[in-house]
Amino acid sequence: MKQEGVSMGRNVKVLDVKKELDVKIGILFCGLFFLGCNIQKLAIVMTAEATGNAAKEVQKYDLPFIVGAGIPSNLLILETGRILDPNNAVILSNLAETYCSYGSGFVEDYDPEKANILYYKGYKYAEQALSIINKNFKAKLEKVAKGEATVEDLAKTIEKKNVREAFWYTACLGYWISTAKGSPESVVEISKMLAMVDRLIEIDEDYFYSSPLLLRATFYATAPSILGGSPIKAKIYFDRVFKKTDGKF
Repeated sequence: MKQEGVSMGRNVKVLDVKKELDVKIGILFCGLFFLGCNIQKLAIVMTAEATGNAAKEVQKYDLPFIVGAGIPSNLLILETGRILDPNNAVILSNLAETYCSYGSGFVEDYDPEKANILYYKGYKYAEQALSIINKNFKAKLEKVAKGEATVEDLAKTIEKKNVREAFWYTACLGYWISTAKGSPESVVEISKMLAMVDRLIEIDEDYFYSSPLLLRATFYATAPSILGGSPIKAKIYFDRVFKKTDGKF
């Protein structure tokens, strides 16, 4: 009987050790699972951060239609990265640039209404990015919405280190306005767009092939005179762009 009791005691200890081992193995597998998920998330976010500069790729590649065919896939990667890391200013900036570049380079000519949607998405993503990296911009934007500050005040918050985000914010806004068919909500944004263009010209008029100057030129060339359009002023700005880029843009 004593021997049987010892044997049972040993069996109980073996079972306890086995249970403890099973628990530890379970914890280990759970840890590895969540670690794998985190690594996968990190990989997607890092890929989304690296997926940008669509506009520059279009400009330098000799077969731009191939770039255009690949941009929707890039947008899916970027949108997935945004969902996983919604406050990532790099991903938001990449989204703004990609939506704007895709709309202007591959969509607007055959479907202006669809391009208008792309521009608006880019505009709002750029606004989010700016609000994250520039708290003064965010605070002033809220005051502008309440009528407590002007769009000129908003533009003054932009610093040179924000030029990329500010440029795509302005470009997307400008393209959205131009394809909105004179809708009231777009017309009231013209003053903001022009204030931002002037600020961009002030801090870095050479950015992205002198595009701040090109935005001004395009506005003067396309806007009706009642809204400030002027062929003479458009030519002045276009000439500046051509001179700065040796006529390549």
